Amino acid sequence: APMAPAYAPASDGNTSGNPAMPVPPEVEQMGWSWGGFGLNWIWGIGNKVWIALLALIPCVNIGIAIWLGIAGHKLAWQNRHFDSMQQYKETMKAWNMWGLILFFVSIALNILSGIIQAMAHR
Repeated sequence: APMAPAYAPASDGNTSGNPAMPVPPEVEQMGWSWGGFGLNWIWGIGNKVWIALLALIPCVNIGIAIWLGIAGHKLAWQNRHFDSMQQYKETMKAWNMWGLILFFVSIALNILSGIIQAMAHR
């Protein structure tokens, strides 16, 4: 008897958590993942995207962060199971919000640091 495929969609068509299955167009069209970019290795652990741990390596981290920003939504769908598309969207909305916040806070801190250094050298 033929064996069942290792990764089959749930009865409702939910393919999340199954890397061998196609990603829904809704996920493909979500664009930039601020969670993947800004929170890279933390986001990777939370979404079972273990390759994101490469962001802990100096000089590799910026490349991984950019790649996670580009492919993050797809990777999260493929590697973590979500009960529904609604749950996925809500989860990614929270990751994106915190990733964007961290990005802007780090920019602000870098600017502030530059101002302080410039003032200290007067």
